[in-house]
Amino acid sequence: GLSSLSTSLMSSSLPLASDIGSLEFTPRHDNGNVDDDDDDDMRMASERKTEQKSKGQEEICRAYFKLQEAMDGYRREMVVENQHIHIPPSTLDFRGMTAFDCGSSPGGWTAYLLQQEKCDLVYSVDPGQLHPSLLQLDGVRHLRTKGEQAMDVLKDERAAKKVGLWVSDMCLANPQHQVDHLLSAKEKGILSDHAFFVLTLKFNTGHSKDTFDWMAKNEIDRLKRLLDVKDVRSYHLFSNRKGERTVMGRLAGISE
Repeated sequence: GLSSLSTSLMSSSLPLASDIGSLEFTPRHDNGNVDDDDDDDMRMASERKTEQKSKGQEEICRAYFKLQEAMDGYRREMVVENQHIHIPPSTLDFRGMTAFDCGSSPGGWTAYLLQQEKCDLVYSVDPGQLHPSLLQLDGVRHLRTKGEQAMDVLKDERAAKKVGLWVSDMCLANPQHQVDHLLSAKEKGILSDHAFFVLTLKFNTGHSKDTFDWMAKNEIDRLKRLLDVKDVRSYHLFSNRKGERTVMGRLAGISE
């Protein structure tokens, strides 16, 4: 539940926004030699720094809960439909797996993959920075580059364990590139046979729910034409913006 997740976040030295927001500013005093203007400048600088930290923590927490909401919803649906859909027991068990988090900054999804899904290693891919607390966690490898270049790193290294969990919350000018990136990862041979995926489709045009649902369906249809995938679901999460849809599923293995 939310309480247990908050406990997990705090126990992993990843502070919540509320913790940072409680910091107090202590003015500097140099025997009366600092004038009021200097005090005001220092106070304003400190407040700006605190606001930036608070914003960063809120972004981490929002992202963390967004992925949790998606995974919990998918698991619930699969349990309900399990009588009609064959799901290998290992499909939704990611313990010990390698994950690829594309568009990871500031690190909420990476933290979730390590703490809740128990992945051994997460390639956290983003040209931007991760929160310093994420870099202290075992299992994080931050590749400060774009997705395609990061895939080439994995391909060149010929990692012993292929990526079993692919997640992407990238902001892309063209939402079709989400599917294109997944296809590229498959073609480069870095995904395992039954790799699970979570893609956020972020549509920049359109205004109605029906329009966004229609565009998401078109992308899912294209995904199914390009890749052999199973158990694909599309959600408009509580954590999604109006024009976002979260698409989840898995690659079909050779034997399926």
